Amino acid sequence: MSDLERLAEELRFAPKPALLRQIDRVLDLVPSIDPDSTYGLNWLVKRITGYAPDAEDDSLLVGAALLGDLSALLEHLCSHAGFGPHDVAIETIGVAELESRWDVSRRTLERYRRRGLIALRVQEGGSRVSLRFPLNLVEVFESRESTLVRAASSFRRLSEDERRHIHELASGRTGSCAAIAQQIATETGRSVGAVLSALEASPGALAPHSGVLSAPAKRRMFKAWRDGAPAPDLARDTGVSVDTARRTINLQRAAMLRRVPLVPEAGSTDLGAILEHPLVTESLDAHHEPSARAWVDSARASAPPDPDVERLWADARATLLARVRVIVEALDPYAPSALALDDAETGLRWATRLRIQLLDQQRGLVLRAIEERLGGPLMARAASEIARAHLRAHLAASRALDRHDPSKGGRVAAPIALAISRSLAGDHAPAPAGRAALADAPLDDWTRRLDRWQSWLDAPPDVAGLGDERARAVLVLRFGLAGAKPLTLAEMSSAHSVSAQEVRRCVRAASLATGRRASE
Repeated sequence: MSDLERLAEELRFAPKPALLRQIDRVLDLVPSIDPDSTYGLNWLVKRITGYAPDAEDDSLLVGAALLGDLSALLEHLCSHAGFGPHDVAIETIGVAELESRWDVSRRTLERYRRRGLIALRVQEGGSRVSLRFPLNLVEVFESRESTLVRAASSFRRLSEDERRHIHELASGRTGSCAAIAQQIATETGRSVGAVLSALEASPGALAPHSGVLSAPAKRRMFKAWRDGAPAPDLARDTGVSVDTARRTINLQRAAMLRRVPLVPEAGSTDLGAILEHPLVTESLDAHHEPSARAWVDSARASAPPDPDVERLWADARATLLARVRVIVEALDPYAPSALALDDAETGLRWATRLRIQLLDQQRGLVLRAIEERLGGPLMARAASEIARAHLRAHLAASRALDRHDPSKGGRVAAPIALAISRSLAGDHAPAPAGRAALADAPLDDWTRRLDRWQSWLDAPPDVAGLGDERARAVLVLRFGLAGAKPLTLAEMSSAHSVSAQEVRRCVRAASLATGRRASE
């Protein structure tokens, strides 16, 4: 994590007025940055926050790299502040206007943002976010990068005839995509980037293993990586570079995260306190009970839910989801950070662990609601009815929690009971006489079916049955399977000296073991 990424993290939950002041200071600072000069980190932090840091290590930042970091920092501050149209106090232009002004594409503007083109992220309402470019800073960028802007505006895009010609030249050639593009660029006088774009737009123009992946191939690569396959192995198998494999995987991860409907959550205004509470970090020990008899016995003996703990877990989950939403919104659309992706994914896993705790605390209520709807003891039912009622009740209770807003107060018991009653509306016929379904019915694992992201972020099934003791211990830490919160790869490395490579090895070992057990 860079110095400015750490600063953005520290400022994440500052009050909005303070964030607006910091946004103004960044806007004032940018024109004075010389790409060829160096700047002390402590000086920079004081210029942005107004406070001198206590840190003794005053790192030096090169101006050219600093401009790109300030662009990213400003967008983070806008996201944290909920920066809206009414907060824009300077003259700005939009993306379409800037594309027209410079005669460049959206992708070119994305590259310019990484070079220090400053944009404000403006929340237009709902989940819609637009970019607005301060006009004075557009003019500063034009002056500083005049050669770059002129070259881009004079760039001639490929015509359809040129694209067809490139495809004809590529047909039958073997080797990596980069090598083929270099050959054709030399022959046609076009840039390597232009040729690559034409080839990537039509992977069928190339021979197999030429380095361009189709959409199905990208999905297969992502699934194999998710099951623990290392990126170098995937790169070798598909004929792309390791960097291309990693970028492809990260883009797939980002796409999956963007499909998660993370609506704005109120959450806690004190992120540090609520997410460091022991009940949120170390007491997440709820688990699936595979035996109907054991679950019913524990439900009958369970204590009433603690309202304070219930509120704590609900607030912590809302806070986590709000935090994940901010991370996802700030992802680079072309090269998302692996650290940011892992942070978001781990936050979702943690949020699910809290959901499991909330539902498990209600097990007594869940059992009573089932039996009230069925008109008698659950264990008097057939094994299939028990399993069906148990799973449907938990899924209905989870949906009820989705509609519960912890910021408005109120207990979750009533909406959960009502949701269970409705979900079992057709299952209230009395049990046939003589049916002694006291058999110990096996129960489906409801804990793996609560949140839509679990299908691709959950731990491999049956980690507890894994024969590799080291792999089992690593996965328990990584996915939070022993009561503690799930850990990011950075936390695994710093706290337990476990590398990302070892985590992937352990995931692969568990996936292979699960596959073997399934085929037996």
